[in-house]
Amino acid sequence: MKQTFQLIEQTCAKSLKPLCITYIIGFILGTFLLDMDEFLWTILIVIMLAVILIIHDKRMKSIVADGAYQRMRILPIKRYSLLWSELIFVSSSLFMLIVTCYLSWICSMWIFESAYSVNALFFTVINNPLLSVLAPIQIQGFLAMLIVLNMLAMLIVFYTFCSHAWSKTGIALLNLGMGIIAVLCVLQFQNWVMIMMCFLFICMNYYFLAKWLRVRRNA
Repeated sequence: MKQTFQLIEQTCAKSLKPLCITYIIGFILGTFLLDMDEFLWTILIVIMLAVILIIHDKRMKSIVADGAYQRMRILPIKRYSLLWSELIFVSSSLFMLIVTCYLSWICSMWIFESAYSVNALFFTVINNPLLSVLAPIQIQGFLAMLIVLNMLAMLIVFYTFCSHAWSKTGIALLNLGMGIIAVLCVLQFQNWVMIMMCFLFICMNYYFLAKWLRVRRNA
């Protein structure tokens, strides 16, 4: 575990600043968008998720370009320390996205206290598919969202390793896993918010497949 956190400190330190800026901007915007249309909330969360994925993609590309992964292979560390360090950092960054949404939700309760006193905001939250997942009373939805985000974190990390190893079998297995997760997301949540997240999975899938085919063609 000590080696894992040392790897996190070495490979992930440069990404902390852009991630923190993303959370702060999302918190400020989310606090003042709660009383507005659900579409704005959805766009905000999808944009934040896309920015987080871009930050991780650039970080991993820079690490691979510098040859850090190759140098780590010859270091006296445990075999799966690097993989666990990536999983922990990516999962933590996605979990902070949920925490940011919860904090903006709580602050909005204080800002719109008059609306809450007449139960207007309460019924708005109950009737809103997106906010019902974020509301503290929906523990099942919260746990389901954590599971989905952790699956997304694993997909990001495994895709990164497979895309640089160019393993056709690994890419095929990840495509199958992505399709199963997308179907489970739609069946579990049954709203267009999760469908948009699944669409993001498909875009990632297309990007890595196109990259793999282009490299194989050039070879």
